[in-house]
Amino acid sequence: MPLFKNGNKIAIFEGAIIYERVIMGRPKVDPNDRFNTTVVKRFQSKTERKENGCLEWTATKDKDGYGRFQVGGRDGKKEYAHRWALELSLGGVTLPEEIKSCHICDNPACVDPLHLFKGTQQQKTADASSKGRTNQVTPTSKLN
Repeated sequence: MPLFKNGNKIAIFEGAIIYERVIMGRPKVDPNDRFNTTVVKRFQSKTERKENGCLEWTATKDKDGYGRFQVGGRDGKKEYAHRWALELSLGGVTLPEEIKSCHICDNPACVDPLHLFKGTQQQKTADASSKGRTNQVTPTSKLN
C-alpha cells in the first residue's frame, strides 16, 4: 500500500480509492467510517473471483443468495454486500434508500462494482422484465 508524504495511505478495491490517515506509524481507524481500509480488507477477504467473471460473496447470504456484510463492529448493522460494494466504488457515498443496487450479471452473490449499477425500483423492474426475470401475472377471474 503506497504511503504519501502527508502520511496518508491508500487502498484500492476494484477501482475505488480509499485514503486512510496514518498517525505515528499506525492507521487511525474511525469505527463510524463504513469504508475505512480495515473494513475494505475484511470485505475483500470474503470475496472470490469466479470463472464467469463475477466477484462472488463467499460469506453470509440471505435466502435469495444476496451477500450480507456487517459494518460498524459488533453493534453495527448488516448491509447488502453488493450495495456496499457499489457505494464504495462510487467514492464511499451512502446511497439514498430509494436508489437500488442492480446487477448487470443477474448473479445475486456478485459484488463486482463493474457488474453493478444504481437505479430506481422502476429501472430495476424494467431491467428484470427485459431479461425475462419477472413473474407474469394473468388474471384468473373477471370483475363484474
